[in-house]
Order: sequence, then structure tokens, then C-alpha cells
Amino acid sequence: MNLWIQRCVSAAVAGLLVTGGATASEPPETRPTSAPTSAADTRPASMPDSMPTTGPAAPPETQPGAVTTGPASQPAEAAAPQRTPARMMAFFLAATRDADEQPERLMAAMGCLDFALLDPEVVAAEGAEYARRAGTIVHALVRMGAFEPNTLPDEPAAGTRVIGREPLLLIIDRREDRQWRFSPSTVAEIPELYRRLQELLEAPASAPTTDTTPPPEPFTAKLRSPRALVRQFLVAVNDAERNPDFYPAALACLNFAGVDAAVAAEQGARYADQLQDVLQRLLDLGVLKLEDLPEETTQTAYTIGREPVVLVLARQEVGHWLFSARTVAQIPTLYQQLGELGSAVAAPTAEEPARAAKGAAGLDVPAEYRSPRATMVTFLKSMNADDLRTAIRCLDLSGLSEVEREASARLLAGKLLLVMNRHKVVVPQEISDDPAFEGPYKHLIDRYGRIEIARQVGGDRAGEWLFSAATMKSIERLYDAWESRPLLPEFQADPGVSLRTLPSLWLRERVIPAELKRTGLWLQHWQWIGLGLALLLGWVAQHLARALVPRLARRLLHVPGAARDFGADLPVLRPLALLALVVTWWAGLQFVDLGARVVGLVWPAIRFVLVAAAAWTLYTLIDVGAGYVAERAAQRGLRLDDVLVSLARKTLKVTVVAIGVLLMLATLGFQVEPLLAGLGIGGLAFSFAAKDTLSNFFGSVNVVLDRTFQVGDWVKIGAHEGTVESVGLRSSRLRTFYNSELTIPNAEIMNAVIDNLGRRRYRRTLLTLSVTYQTTPEQLEALCEGARELIRRHPFTRKDPFHVSVRAFAASSIDVVVDCFHDVSEYAVE
Repeated sequence: MNLWIQRCVSAAVAGLLVTGGATASEPPETRPTSAPTSAADTRPASMPDSMPTTGPAAPPETQPGAVTTGPASQPAEAAAPQRTPARMMAFFLAATRDADEQPERLMAAMGCLDFALLDPEVVAAEGAEYARRAGTIVHALVRMGAFEPNTLPDEPAAGTRVIGREPLLLIIDRREDRQWRFSPSTVAEIPELYRRLQELLEAPASAPTTDTTPPPEPFTAKLRSPRALVRQFLVAVNDAERNPDFYPAALACLNFAGVDAAVAAEQGARYADQLQDVLQRLLDLGVLKLEDLPEETTQTAYTIGREPVVLVLARQEVGHWLFSARTVAQIPTLYQQLGELGSAVAAPTAEEPARAAKGAAGLDVPAEYRSPRATMVTFLKSMNADDLRTAIRCLDLSGLSEVEREASARLLAGKLLLVMNRHKVVVPQEISDDPAFEGPYKHLIDRYGRIEIARQVGGDRAGEWLFSAATMKSIERLYDAWESRPLLPEFQADPGVSLRTLPSLWLRERVIPAELKRTGLWLQHWQWIGLGLALLLGWVAQHLARALVPRLARRLLHVPGAARDFGADLPVLRPLALLALVVTWWAGLQFVDLGARVVGLVWPAIRFVLVAAAAWTLYTLIDVGAGYVAERAAQRGLRLDDVLVSLARKTLKVTVVAIGVLLMLATLGFQVEPLLAGLGIGGLAFSFAAKDTLSNFFGSVNVVLDRTFQVGDWVKIGAHEGTVESVGLRSSRLRTFYNSELTIPNAEIMNAVIDNLGRRRYRRTLLTLSVTYQTTPEQLEALCEGARELIRRHPFTRKDPFHVSVRAFAASSIDVVVDCFHDVSEYAVE
């Protein structure tokens, strides 16, 4: 039992009256005859029968009316006193005070109750008892000091009011007939509220606890008002969606006194999630606006929504606010009625059709950017997940040059998050989710700049909500101004930037001391130190590359017995040293936040040199790799297709050069995409202009695919004959027998008849031996047999078929033909 309840019990038992009226020693009066006689309905003995009233006096002309079951049929005589909260309460207190002397006054008091949720038969039988019990509760609250009737406004249009304190909270509001009554949900709870009052009055008042220790100061500070309570709850439950460890902070905003302890422990998180959905629905309907919740109030309770969906916030004894026990107990029921909330609590206004039509234009907008809230949620979730690509999509970078966008977009996203983490905790529910929201959502505006989300009105992203171009232009100035401010306690452990994605901001937030953040010569001191270290490390990396790369290459590319030492070829490996220098400088710049303008000037130069060095390195490594593969294959006795190796080497070189040139043009600001797209449009004209070149290229491809010949083969191509020396992308080269070099376009090779003499299985020898006519037949036979015997004994001749015979009688000789084949693979052996 908390301190307030103990005080209430003590006051009630002692019969203390906080405001003027009768004393507790007044003689008890006879109970109304209409009251139920069951034990459950018996009034506690300690409760006085005569109830005084306070506040404005009831109009004398008020007369009792007939019993009804709803607000539409309330007695006309009660219309005047129910016109304002103060008049209604004054009339109700007077009617219930005089009920024991004039029981018919309970009939008039019933006009202050809205019985819409009760069965008509129950109202007819027990309506008067409901009014009497309600009066008993209100008079008890007055005695306990928990309610002062004179604090109620005497204005017809006043907002919903809550009287009392936990656990006795009653709601009065203005009904459809513009009369003020106790709300239907309160009327339905009267038996339960009466039971709670009995328990309070029957509890011993002589053993008050002395434990008045308030919750920890940070906790009470966060829940100091209704607005702070709702914001803290939404922040905690939003964080719990990505990390369940935040659920305790959300549950600390709820009073689970009306829920079984076991249910609260087991299903507390589900209660929090369901309450979030109810609040979200009220926000979407416009019934709840966080900015309308009071930051400072003297009330002990506050309501959100309107019947039948009313959430009650109650001030606790130590001053902090919680969602009331009544509200928490009703969360499952409210959650089940989510689908009915729209028609129940918010009637459409005349502006709704126009707003819906205006928002229809954005139906094709991605859901991530359809409204200010959607964009904010997308940005925060992306930054928390280190998904900078998606986070950058939330920014309007149209005010920056192409170079600045590419160089500093990531830094701008990180600085935007860090400024927001110093300003206030973002509650997405505070931001409009309406695609047709009027004007930009302004999150922060001060003399250094602004943070706002505006709707795009043109371009490829028309209709999307993005952080405005003005925000992007001022975010660096904002960050410099806010950097000295501490991060909010919620972000002290994790500022929102990581070493992997934003190393320079991570250093500024986590490592660099404040003394080094002073500005001198346009940069902070730590940035000058970082630039010096980057230059020094680049020089060291370059010299290490010159010293270590050759040694490493000798070890990795060593081929035993090879005529060439690939690791010792320093001119070939020199680009690696330049690449090491530029890469080190580039990495160093990632840790030194130089700002968008400086980076916009330095970054293109660094990238240009980086691309050039990388292309140069790859170009030289292609020759090294091709030579190494060929030597390695030769050492292992493998035969590679020299034509394929040569063509692949040249193709790779052309590819590296082409890609390198395109990337270097891109770093200089040229639009490469239109150039590549133009190749498709002008492909036909290009093909005509480069017909011969393309024919030669396809001729080289044909040589590779058909394997017509390879380097070293003796070929006849049309009228040309020689040994193949090389095959290029445009032409092939032959070495003739008289040692000249013959260049033949590959297009001619593709269409020519090729006689590859180097691929003969056997080499034929066709020899004619001429002898004089004085040679005898015996001598001719001996000559032929001798030639046959030489063929049989020679190691490189085929033993069949061969022919040695007299072929013809010439004019001056007898011709003997020797026709045989040699089994050799090379022309030199033949």
C-alpha cells in the first residue's frame, strides 16, 4: 500500500473533511430503499451516510428527472447543470448528498451518468444504486483530498477530465448531446471502484509504512509530465523492436497494479507492444498529438483519446507519471478493438477527402520515403545497421556537385545522425506519417543551420520525403557548432557511427581529445597531425614496396632453370610501389575529416592517381603472369596454345587500358554513363567505320577457336609460306625462309585456304635419281635395292609403304623414283 493510500485511509477513518461542509459526527441517515440488499452491496460501516458537497452550488431550479439508459434520453431538467464540468459535478454532489433524505434525488443524479455500456434492465433495476455508489466514491475522494471540485472548469468545451487518484480514477467528458456526464467506461466500473474504496476503508490505518523513497532520479526525471511519459514509453518500445533489453524501460512506464503479478511478469512485453499499437492508431487518426500533451500540469490525472478509447495517465505519489492501472488492465481489450478505433474515436472532417486526394499522388512513392516519419525511420534504421547506401538515399544531395556527393555523402549522413543524437531522442510517432503533410517537417532550426525533411516536387524522386538540400548544405556547420555538446545519455555508449563505415567520425567522437579539436589554419589540430602521418606512412609504404616486392616476387615466381627471373624485373614491379603510396594516402584520408569542400578538391586527384597506378600495375602484371605461366608449363613438359596465350595477354591489356581510361574520365567529372549508352545507339555506325578492324579481330578469334595453327607451325596461307611467329588482335606474323617478316591481316586468314605443314603426321620424301643409259639392268636393280635397304634401316622412315623403282626414260637419262615417308615432328629433323 503506497503512502497516498495510507493517508487516504487515515483521513477517511478519522472523518476529516478537506473542504467545507458537514462533519463526520453527523448522525447516519436511512439508506435509500432502492439499494440492493446483498452482502456485496452493503456500505462499509466506517463510511458516513451523509455526504457533503463542495464547489459551485447547484441551480435551485433543478428537478429530478426520469430514469433513462443513454445520453440521448437524459431528463431535460438536468440539461442546464450538466452543461459544464463544474455545474455537473456540483449538481451531482448535491443530489447524492441529499439522497438519504430525498431518495428521489438519486433519479436526478442518474442523469449525470452515461449508461451506454449497461443493459437497460440493469439500469432500470440498479441505476439508482450506481448513482449512490458513484456519489459515495466522489465524496470519499473529496474527504481524502484527492479531488477538489472547484478545480473543474466552468466551460462547456473543456476537455475530458479525470478526477481522483490511483486506484480510484473517474472520467467525465462531454457526450454527443453536449452534456457532461461520467463516461460510459467509468459507469461500467462503478462496482469495481466501489469495491476498491471498501478495501481502502477496511484496511488498518494504524500501520503506515515509512518507506517514501522515490524511484531513481533519472527515472522520475524522464516521467515528469504526461508528455514526457508518452515520449519515454514510445522511445523505449521503439528501441525494444531492435533490442529486447529495452523492454524494462518501457514496462517501467506502466502501472501493473490491476494485472495479476504472474501475468505481468510473463506477458509484460506483449502489453507494451499492444499499447504502442493503440497509441500509434490514435496518432494516425489525429486524436493524439504529442505536442498537445502538457509538459507541466498540476492535475493528478490526464486522459488521452475519447470514449470508448480512453487512456488514463496518473501522477504517482513521488510526482512521476505512469499509465494508470485501469488503462494497463484494459490494454488487451483495447488492442482487440483496433479495427474499430477509427469510427469510434475520430469522425472524418471536411478536409479528409481533399487530403486523401492530395496524398494519392504519392501512391507510387516507395514506402521508405512516403512521409516525413517514414524517411526518418528509414534513415535511423539504416544508420543503426551501418547501411550507409540506404541512409544516403534519404538525403537530398541536389545542392552538391557530383564530386562532393561521391566524396562526402557518407560523412554528411554520419554528421546528421550525430547532431540529432545531441539534440533530442527521435520519437517517430511525433512526426507526421501523412504523405500530404503541409510544409517540411522541421526537426531542428538554429543560427548555424537546420534539419528538416521536405517533399520533393520534381525530378526522378518527385513525391518522396527527403532531408532537404538546405539541411545538407548546413549540416557541416551544424556539426562543428554542436560537436562540443555532449551526446544524449541514450547515445553515450554507442554514438551511432562505427570504425568500419565512418572511421573519421568514429575517431572524432571516441578517440580525439577536446584539446586537439581546436581550429588553426582552417583545420583542427588533430587533422593537421593526421595529414602529416598520412604523408609519412605513404612514403614508408612506397619504400617498403620497392624493397620487399622484388624479394617476394622472386620467391613466388621462381621457376627452376628458367632463363628469366621474374622477381628481379624492377621496371615491371615499379608501379606497385606507386600503388602502395597512393593507397596509403587514400586510407589516411578516410581517418581525417577534411570537410566536403576540401575532400571535393583532393579526392578526385587521389582517385585519378589511384586508378592510373592500379591500371599501370595490372598492365605490367599481365606480361609477368603470362611469361610465368608459359615458363612453368615448359618446365613441367606441358604444351600450351601459344596463340591463345598471346591473344589472351593482348585482350587483357586492352581491357585494362579501356577500363582505366573510363575510370579516370569519371574521376575528372566526365559522365561515363552517356558515353557507354551512346555506344549502343551508335553501334551500327561504329561497326561500319571499324568494319576492317572488327573483321581482323574476329579472324584472330577464329584462329583461336578453330586452332588452325599455332606459333612455330610452318604454314602456307594462300601464296604465302613461312613459320608462324605471333598472332595478334589485328594481324599475324610469319617468318619466311629467306628470313623476312610477313604480316597478314587476320581477316584474310579467316577466308584463306591454310595448309599447315607443321601438323603433318609424316614428312614425305619424293626423290628422282637420274642415271645414264649406259647403266645395265643389273646395276639399276642394285641401285633400287640399295635404296630400299637404306629406307628399311633408317630410324625415322616408315617401313611401309615406300616405293623405289624406275619411273621414266628421259631424253638423256633413266629416272629412278624414291618415294618414302619420315616419322618426324619438326622441320629441322626432317
